[in-house]
Order: sequence, then C-alpha cells, then structure tokens
Amino acid sequence: MTTASEKYNLKRMPVLLSASLPDETADSQRVQDLYTVIALLTHAVVAAGGRIVFGGHPSIAPLVRETVNRLEKGGVVDLYQLRRFQEAAPEAIHDDGVFSEIHWIEADDDIDAELGRMRDRMAEAARAAIFAGGKTAGHYGKTPGIRDEYQRFTAKHPEGPVYLVGLLGGETLKLIEEMAAGKVKACNGLSEKEREVIHHSTSIDLVTSLILGDLTRKAEGNGKQA
Repeated sequence: MTTASEKYNLKRMPVLLSASLPDETADSQRVQDLYTVIALLTHAVVAAGGRIVFGGHPSIAPLVRETVNRLEKGGVVDLYQLRRFQEAAPEAIHDDGVFSEIHWIEADDDIDAELGRMRDRMAEAARAAIFAGGKTAGHYGKTPGIRDEYQRFTAKHPEGPVYLVGLLGGETLKLIEEMAAGKVKACNGLSEKEREVIHHSTSIDLVTSLILGDLTRKAEGNGKQA
C-alpha cells in the first residue's frame, strides 16, 4: 500500500473523497479496482496528516474504517449520511475511533433536497476534493452524484484544488472530457502534463503521489498565509 513519506504534510486539511463504481463495471472485476483506489487514497491522505470528508456508502464505509484503523489515527473521517438510510447503515460507521462524527441529514419528502443539503455541507467542510468513477445512470437524485458533488464543491471553492482521477471511468471521465473541451474546470497546482497523468494513468500509486504533492504545497501555502 502507498505510504506517505515525510515530505507530505497536509496539516489536517479536510479532503472530500467522492468515488463510486460506474454502472457499466458494477458486475465486473473493476469492483476490486474501486476498493483499491479508495483504500490507497484514504491511506495516503490520512498518513500525510489530512482528514477525509466522506458520504459513506454502505459497501465502502467498512473499507474506509479498516484502512484508517491500520494507521492507528483516530477521528480523522467526517462522515455524512442520510437519515432515511440509517437502518441500512453498516455497524462500521459507529466506530468513533475512526469517524469523528456522523452528520445525519434529516429526511423529508424530497430525496433531491436531502442529497443537496448533505453535499453542500460536505463541500463546506472540505478544502480540497478528489473524484473517481461515478454512476452515469441509476443514481439517486436528478444529477449523478459525482457531478453534483463536483459542481457544489467548485461553486464554493472555485480555486480548488480539485482532482479528477480517470482510471475508473464513469462520470468522472465525462467531466475530464468536458474539461478538455473547455466546458468545465478543475483548478489545482499541477502542470498540464501532471493533470494528464491523473486523468489517464492506470497507476494509482503515481496518481496518488502527484495529488499528495500538490495538496502539500497547498497546505504549506495556507500555513504561510496564516
């Protein structure tokens, strides 16, 4: 598993991690690819002293918990959940040694409104965002989750940093294609060549190291401004 070296120091920066498996690969071996991407990115951010902002899918929350537990770092994941799915939530989310707090979004008659409130709160809590994969159809709400979270985060943080990881395809790859056409932006401190790597490389280790390096520069810049 990728290990963050001492040169990476995120200074408790909260990073929104938004990732899910695209529909076209949901029944394939790419499921393991999703788990690998989430585990490596979670491990890297937390090991470098950052925090994870996470809307915990029931199939992924236990993986995040297991990954963080191996690092023996407590209370470093801010978890956001819809109250309407509380009974289906895995027992793992109640591990307060990993999840600093569960932010429950109360139910009403409109799931779109609930998702909007949850994603707005996640965007407000984060200072950087990483997107990978994402359903293009069959999702809750009117807008694919990855796209909705991307739009809400970039509206609140127009200067980013935002990282679009393309190796899982899905809605994130659509955003990358729109970025190439000048239709959307994903601001960060990476060079054009480095952006191409995180957009198209199949090496999650290389992608992670580039993201960590840029996040560290961002964290150090914030520290100097303070």
